[in-house]
Amino acid sequence: MNKKGFTLVELVVVVVILAIIALIAIPAVMRIIRDGRERRENIDVGVVLSGGYDYMLKDISRLPTVGNPEIVTLRKIISEGILRIDLTECKPKPCEPYFNMDDCIRVTNHEGVAAQTDLKPNEQYFGTYFFEYFEYTSTVCQ
Repeated sequence: MNKKGFTLVELVVVVVILAIIALIAIPAVMRIIRDGRERRENIDVGVVLSGGYDYMLKDISRLPTVGNPEIVTLRKIISEGILRIDLTECKPKPCEPYFNMDDCIRVTNHEGVAAQTDLKPNEQYFGTYFFEYFEYTSTVCQ
């Protein structure tokens, strides 16, 4: 008698092997997705900081003097057409946008001070001007 097929033991072994592979792969894939989102957010913040720099350069009188920081909101930068960001555009839906229109950028003049190299993702130097991105809070954006 010639039987074709798999025994119950063989099927159980295959299921156990697949479960072990899933236990290893799922956390690794989730970590890769999370790291990718963090990198994208950091890149987007860099774009916003560059927009703040462009906003300041559009009218040189906006550039701060030493000891007198300037604050500009994302709403102002977008309304002047410097940045074209659709804060509602997120794929896949649903998602929360990284930015709020009332988020702000604080610009300080560090003339005579060398640019630091250990910047956080929400910070950037352009020459002697130091740009910091902040999520909206009434204490930061005033």
